[in-house]
Amino acid sequence: MTGYPDRLPDRNTIWYFRERLSKTGKDRLVFNEIRDQIMAKRIRIKNGTMQDASFIEADRGEYGKTRGKDAKTRRSRDGAFATKNHEQHFGYKAHTLVNEIKIIEELSVTPANVHDSQVDLSIPGIICYRDKGYFRSECKGINGTMDRAVRGHSLPVKSIRRNVRISRIRSAVEHPFAFMKRMFHFFYMMVTTVQRVRVKTYLTAMCYNLVRARFLDRTA
Repeated sequence: MTGYPDRLPDRNTIWYFRERLSKTGKDRLVFNEIRDQIMAKRIRIKNGTMQDASFIEADRGEYGKTRGKDAKTRRSRDGAFATKNHEQHFGYKAHTLVNEIKIIEELSVTPANVHDSQVDLSIPGIICYRDKGYFRSECKGINGTMDRAVRGHSLPVKSIRRNVRISRIRSAVEHPFAFMKRMFHFFYMMVTTVQRVRVKTYLTAMCYNLVRARFLDRTA
């Protein structure tokens, strides 16, 4: 017991607590429990879910130095480089599945070079809206992925209109990322492994879900 809320735990206590979560994998269990308690008070998902991913930047270290297990503490060991829209990123990527009331249902953390389409968080039997980056990728749920033109073939008008409808719905998936980055500074990590980044991501998502649930209670 840390004595909270009468006494705040010190930095080392929080660090060791996060390390235990990282090694045991119980961060996911805690996240799921809080999510289930929040959703138990509300109508279950009816209008579908939305999946997207966002970069988490990390320390690139010194140019030309070795990464991996021999990396120094301030240099990310599991981070990777990725380029999107002509911009280079280094670090990790958070993949989230958000429901219609903007509560995070599922999440996953990978190195930045893992393509969005390689992570499927959809729920069987429930439609999942996704952008063009997931085109022709696996979907356990009902596939609501935007269409993308292939080489030598333009996108038909029917698909363009479908994409517009999906885009309007899936825009809600940006809300959690924007909130976490603005309020919790969730855009840069100093920890060095994907497991530690995962724990911090789960904790941040838990805080977001609690804040979101509080907002929904006030506006109900």
